[in-house]
Amino acid sequence: YYAEQGNKVILEHKNLDGKTPLHIAAHSSQLECVKYFLSYGVSVNPLKRSDWTPLMLACTKTNLDIIKELVVHGADINIANKDGWTAFHIASREGDVNIIQYLLEVNPLVWNTKSKNGRTPLHTACLHGHLEVVKIFLESASYDINVKDSCGITPVMDAVSGIHNQVVEFLVEKGVMNTFLFVAFKYLLYWCVGCICFPHEQGWPKRCVDGSHQMLINAYSFKKFKINLLISL
Repeated sequence: YYAEQGNKVILEHKNLDGKTPLHIAAHSSQLECVKYFLSYGVSVNPLKRSDWTPLMLACTKTNLDIIKELVVHGADINIANKDGWTAFHIASREGDVNIIQYLLEVNPLVWNTKSKNGRTPLHTACLHGHLEVVKIFLESASYDINVKDSCGITPVMDAVSGIHNQVVEFLVEKGVMNTFLFVAFKYLLYWCVGCICFPHEQGWPKRCVDGSHQMLINAYSFKKFKINLLISL
């Protein structure tokens, strides 16, 4: 009704979090609402609190049609939020291959970005165990497989900390430096020993309902691969 009366200001009103109706529609995967708002010429790149755009929020979901609609209407895929994350970082965290491929088609260099603490989309994909996305990055983009963030963390360290066996194996096949792999396993073993020796110490992982530790459960499932790999170093 308000749009039909020519009152576009209402359609760009921000709530206390700085979100416009377009932010909310994109985040809620409401394609028809997104199309409707854009048809009235609302701003496609408004920033909510923490400098998130509607496209960034859309990338937290797996609705490629909404992402395409926003991009076609001028959404900037290179805008970074207050932490230096772009929409591509966020898509890498979620791991939808179709969205990743689409964003790379829109801008083949969109992968070449780092957050304020030096994190690349490759770090993010490895941390969350998205093997197919990692494959795309290493086969279609010019990532340095041993790239470090501001804390010296490399993608393989992230993969090990997340207990993502297949990602670790793939990175090893692609030539990750053994030094970084060894450091990653060292810290994993450190946590495991800590869980066993100091089960009640504050700061160690909390107990699961069955009384065991999630880190130990994860480490047990990783044990055979880990030991064989360490022996080969």
